[in-house]
Amino acid sequence: MKVLGQAPPAPKRTAESEFGQANHRQVLALHNLIETLVLKLLVRGFHGEAAVRFNVQDGVIQLIEERIGRKYR
Repeated sequence: MKVLGQAPPAPKRTAESEFGQANHRQVLALHNLIETLVLKLLVRGFHGEAAVRFNVQDGVIQLIEERIGRKYR
């Protein structure tokens, strides 16, 4: 039932509509990469750092890079 003077409910936002179809796969890839790095590096005996960098051109993710730096003790 619609009440007069009340705004219609906002459409549900999905990942595709929020990021656009071109970025949807790239955003999933970023999430997967970060999850993989966390699982791989947060182990006893690893000393170092990890970085994830992504390049955006005109609102579209063009390149995803990862870097792992290990310190040997």
